[in-house]
Amino acid sequence: MISAVAARAAELSDATIVHTIICEAGQVGRELAKLKLPLSSRVAVDWKETETTAAAGGLGASVPLLPIGGSGDLSKEELRVTSSDGLSFNLNPASSSACTGYQREIVKGGIGLYDCLVGDKFTSLQVALQEGDGSTGCRQTITVVKKAGGNFRIKAFGADIGPSGSYESKHVIEFAFAAPKVKKN
Repeated sequence: MISAVAARAAELSDATIVHTIICEAGQVGRELAKLKLPLSSRVAVDWKETETTAAAGGLGASVPLLPIGGSGDLSKEELRVTSSDGLSFNLNPASSSACTGYQREIVKGGIGLYDCLVGDKFTSLQVALQEGDGSTGCRQTITVVKKAGGNFRIKAFGADIGPSGSYESKHVIEFAFAAPKVKKN
């Protein structure tokens, strides 16, 4: 099953990611409030998006029954990387107000912050908050690949002649969460 994030990974704007993180941080804050844990904690979030596009096209010909043939190709590859590192968000129930609002885009089902800190690492988070030391977190990578390719061959003058081409788009988004955020000395 493809997650909501994977299905829309190539469409996520920076604002959508930020609003979703604020929303999920507020949901984590609600869980902390239920156990009367400190609500002044923050989560550090990193994310990086890598978009790779490759296209190739060519023309080839071969002569049946003879070891003669040839082809020519032209290809292009483009790489684009964007990142946000160490951004800090409040783990406070008040932040959950970002989950709703007029014209506010968020990823339904989240991007993994709540699942990480409440679903996978809540006991470790509790210890870190109670002891006032340490940090816990998760990393997640989502890859969406779109591919297309083909060729067309016709027989002309006893030879197979025709164009070929291919296209590939690969979008990778990586998230890393760490809470409580460790203060740098």
